[in-house]
Formats: sequence, C-alpha cells, structure tokens
Amino acid sequence: MTKRKIKDYFNQSFFNNNMQQYMIICAFILALVALWFVPAEISIHFNSLNYTDIKVTKYIGFFPIFMTITYLVRHIHWRTYLLLYFLCILHLILIWLAL
Repeated sequence: MTKRKIKDYFNQSFFNNNMQQYMIICAFILALVALWFVPAEISIHFNSLNYTDIKVTKYIGFFPIFMTITYLVRHIHWRTYLLLYFLCILHLILIWLAL
C-alpha cells in the first residue's frame, strides 16, 4: 500500500463523523449502565503496600460529556479528534478500574 492509500483509509475510518457519534453514544450508555454497579468511591492510585492513596467519586468518570464537547469543537484543530479518542480510552480504563 502506498502512503496515500494508508492516509485515506485512516481518514475514512478514524475521522469519520458517524464513527465518532457512535463512539460517544456507546460511551454514554456504558457510563449510565456502569454508574449503578460501581462503588461510591473509586480507587485510582495505590501505594507500595497496596493501600489506596487517592479515591475519586464515581461521577468524576463521566467522560462522555467531555467527549461531546470535543466533538462539537472538532473543527478548530485536527488534534481535537485525537483528544476525543484519548478521552474514550481514558473512560474505558476508569470503568475497568471501577469494576
């Protein structure tokens, strides 16, 4: 494959508006479902003795709101697309830590 074909495939798949909309909708659904099953406080950092150093409330992990804002301002700079994917990955990690 040439570089041009790889770039076109990347642009069609990752920068596609439909894919980003589906990703945000799935993140909202996942957040609302997980909200009922996670404890009130989520441990996000542990010390060397495996005790919790830092806890956050379960509402801090509601990244789909930030993902929606990023989606709405995505035309400002192309890197906002990457921020959208970063927030999605961060959201999945936080839900995995909570469960």
